[in-house]
Amino acid sequence: MKIPLGQSGADTGREIAENLEKIVDGQDRLLVEVLLPHQIKRLKEISFQALEKEYGIMTVLQSSRIRKDFDIGTDQLTSFQQEAKKIENKLAEDIEKLKTKARQDLLSHLSSDQRAKYDDLHGETFQSTQSDWKR
Repeated sequence: MKIPLGQSGADTGREIAENLEKIVDGQDRLLVEVLLPHQIKRLKEISFQALEKEYGIMTVLQSSRIRKDFDIGTDQLTSFQQEAKKIENKLAEDIEKLKTKARQDLLSHLSSDQRAKYDDLHGETFQSTQSDWKR
């Protein structure tokens, strides 16, 4: 489950981060008993990368452990969240442009008769937002 990049003030991201921290703390105590220091270090690197990939950088940065290790204050976290929202919006725009181009590229392979049938079936473009689908 991915949490949106810039989910500002979201309890969900913080809750996930806190739960992850509790799990990691318990694992750390056990790992020290069975792994060598360089193995523990590499495992932490891989774990961090996996968490970032699965939950997104904002969820990881909201973790109290990471905030403490990185010395991230509330103001800086708010700034990150605002910037992440801008990046998320730009990314959505870029993805939409790529989808449009891919669609055009694929449709260019239709014959003129096929394209006419496609255009007839497709009709005028329907514009909607996510809020159109919410009650």
